[in-house]
Amino acid sequence: MRNFYAFVVVIGTVLSISSCAKDSSSQNFYRETIFNYYELNFDTKTNKTIAEATFSENDSAGTKIRLQSGSTVKASNANMSFSEAKNNYFISYNGVKSSVNFLYTDVASVKFNNNVILPGSINKGGSFGFLDKSVDNTMFWVGTKVLTGEMVTATLGSLTKSTSIVGDSSFVFTSAELTSLGVGVYPITIVRKKRTTVVDAPRAGGIISASYTYRDSSEVF
Repeated sequence: MRNFYAFVVVIGTVLSISSCAKDSSSQNFYRETIFNYYELNFDTKTNKTIAEATFSENDSAGTKIRLQSGSTVKASNANMSFSEAKNNYFISYNGVKSSVNFLYTDVASVKFNNNVILPGSINKGGSFGFLDKSVDNTMFWVGTKVLTGEMVTATLGSLTKSTSIVGDSSFVFTSAELTSLGVGVYPITIVRKKRTTVVDAPRAGGIISASYTYRDSSEVF
């Protein structure tokens, strides 16, 4: 009987150790499969900059997850709120926030540090307030030319133009396009956006996206 009890104790110990090793291994695998997505976006309409941190399984298309207890994410040392609607973390700033440092700490207290910089400002300028549909119209935006890794997109009503060519500084809306749009006042949105890979992240990696959005209106006559 004594040998039987000793056998049970040994088996129980082995199972316990095996279970702990499995839990540790599973936790490490889980930590490494969390994809990080950081965003910093300014919008002239709201005059606010929104910083967001989204975590998902394996990649950007994976299921979004809420961080486990013990994990945290901060934006420039400030706690971020959790959005039930978007299933991510966010913080809002009044006006332009030129950069935000995201600090993600996982369940094993490993820290991942990424600094996100807002792209330069952009707007349509006074010359693009009135568009004559009988001729082609060139919009030279106000702000720097397209930089490496950037894309600038302009949307006028239902018309959209985009460029990622380094050095570009304008769009052409043709007479035919404006004629199809018709006479009227249309909203115009110009977005300067830059996307890069996350510098410091778990094995799954991540994306950094930053944008400056300008909103106004232009009249087609």
